[in-house]
Amino acid sequence: MSNEIQGFIQFLDARETSFGTMYDIKVNGTKYGLGKFKPKGIAQGDYVSFTAEQKGKYWNVKSGSLSKLDKPAAVEAPKAGGNSYNSFDNRQTIISKQAALNTSLTFVKLLQDAGALPLPAKVAKDKQADLIEQIVMEYAGKFYHFSTGETLEVPSGDALDLATVEEAGNWQE
Repeated sequence: MSNEIQGFIQFLDARETSFGTMYDIKVNGTKYGLGKFKPKGIAQGDYVSFTAEQKGKYWNVKSGSLSKLDKPAAVEAPKAGGNSYNSFDNRQTIISKQAALNTSLTFVKLLQDAGALPLPAKVAKDKQADLIEQIVMEYAGKFYHFSTGETLEVPSGDALDLATVEEAGNWQE
């Protein structure tokens, strides 16, 4: 089954699969697969025409049928929103941050369970959570940098002054 479609591109999306990067567009509220090739000269907000083919429950753009058209008079392009190539990158950044934080939490828990969490011997009760949070965030930054090569911007808060901890020493020693 195939249909001739005309409309504004509401979003362009790229997603990683076991077959490589695959591209999709959304037109008139329906998502259409483009396969492995990023559309050239086509952007979010463009008015396009193409032949859509249904394969199972999915709709795809017939190869070679996607073309940009002049927008019809008195028709407004939809507001930007939803997914785009740029928001795909933002999603990947968020996923990398979540992974770094989860890895850090697991690593700190492993250290704690092994009795190897590098805490000073005497820590005031009201400072323990702050010190552990600082350790978790430090490791999260290291894991994030290891996996992305970028620096993790840690939310600013009251940095724990280790001098307020009863025993001298640094948890990084």
